[in-house]
Amino acid sequence: LQMSLILSYGSKMPTVRIGRMAGQYGKPRSSPVETLPDGTKIPSFKGDNVNGFDPKDREIKASRLLDGYFHSAATLNYIRSLLSSNFADLREAKHWKLDYVNSEEQRQRFDKIITKIMHALDFMKTCGVGKQGE
Repeated sequence: LQMSLILSYGSKMPTVRIGRMAGQYGKPRSSPVETLPDGTKIPSFKGDNVNGFDPKDREIKASRLLDGYFHSAATLNYIRSLLSSNFADLREAKHWKLDYVNSEEQRQRFDKIITKIMHALDFMKTCGVGKQGE
């Protein structure tokens, strides 16, 4: 979220935010079996919604699909709650984390930009811009 704010601020263009909420939980395989280093053949790992990664947990279990559905629904509900609670509100940008930025120098630069944006928002609020009913 914060990076999109910085990109919009710097480019003076809107950004589209895209997030990945899931991985590959069902994986098609070209072979139904795989061979371990010792030569043992076991069923292929087909994803967490089908069987387990551990060689001892390769049995296909339909209950994994139900578990996957539950976790998918829970993830969507969590995201809905974040959106309805103004988690991504621009005025809360100072509370967003920059842990993914490895360079301390870059992190400080981003912090300065966020501070400038926050000052601009404060100025707009002082001027009455964005008040309800206007």
